[in-house]
Amino acid sequence: MKQFIIILLIFLFAHESWGQTDSISENSSVFVATPVVFRTPETSWGFGVGGAYDFFWPSDTLRTRPSQILFAATYTLEDQILLHLPFQWFLMQNRLWLEGDLGFYRYVYPYFGIGNETLVENREVFESTFPRAQLSGVYALWKNLYGGLSYKFDDFYISDKTEGGLLELNQPIGYEGALISELALRGVWDSRDNIYYPEKGSFITLDVFGSGSYLGSTYGYRGTLLDAAKYYSIAKNHIIAGHLQWGMQEGNVPFFQLLALGGPKFHRGYILGRHRDRRMALLQLAYRFPLFWRFKMETFTSYGGVSNSTLVPLKSGHWSIGLGLRFLVDVENGLHLRVDYARGEDQTGLYITIGEAF
Repeated sequence: MKQFIIILLIFLFAHESWGQTDSISENSSVFVATPVVFRTPETSWGFGVGGAYDFFWPSDTLRTRPSQILFAATYTLEDQILLHLPFQWFLMQNRLWLEGDLGFYRYVYPYFGIGNETLVENREVFESTFPRAQLSGVYALWKNLYGGLSYKFDDFYISDKTEGGLLELNQPIGYEGALISELALRGVWDSRDNIYYPEKGSFITLDVFGSGSYLGSTYGYRGTLLDAAKYYSIAKNHIIAGHLQWGMQEGNVPFFQLLALGGPKFHRGYILGRHRDRRMALLQLAYRFPLFWRFKMETFTSYGGVSNSTLVPLKSGHWSIGLGLRFLVDVENGLHLRVDYARGEDQTGLYITIGEAF
């Protein structure tokens, strides 16, 4: 749900003053509040109010990244309520990176079952009401290498589900909900030239995580998740971007915490959770190029699969292809409005949001 906000075009030119100088002045901080609208296959259309506060710390210099706090209160046509407060802070001249998300949600999720061969016609929906708190902190260990911890808390209560549906019939772990309290060791490699629209460099995160009664969780499980992206500039403003995601889990994993494909970031063209299981692998490739003025375009494809036991479940994976339009809303920092259309094997998706998928 990190990618659901799109701040309307009032947001476009308000950020012209975000540029960085050798000595950061008070004028470098910008606060914008505006109506918001967004669309994903999971939410349909959503509406509300949101805002962004971009700022620099007093000791920041030319090469320091801007810190940011976002907020949004929205309602969707799927009768969802989303209260959302994500933030990203760069401290100590980029040596300390704090990132988090506080929220409260009444969210309607699709469920197709577990595994790589579930059927789209078996889709049912369930509603969950829950608070969320996520926090990670990493510190620079050497050049572009960071290390630290991350924590996730969800009190995931399933308030409504389809009577006689798959959840009631199969009763997977967590089918009535669960409290999630998860701690991870996190490693990060970040050599991107820009955090919003990289043209070169790489961004890699590796989480080794666990959850159990010692943290207050309803269920105990453990796992590993690798997320890696690489960016190549093949000509001026022409970029090839590649993305790899791989994960594995062991233990009593609630079904809604299983590794999942789909959504506006991971395997566009499929609803988030279309395929979920204990093992997951995903490959994505994108070509980004300019059109005119602030407009750009992206062509992309992805291939991914899940499994209960296969370590790299790509043999019987699922493909998607798509085309996207970009509009540069923040000239100084490279933040884009994103409209993507993607087609998978048995689904399609239209995504209108802010920021790149990877």
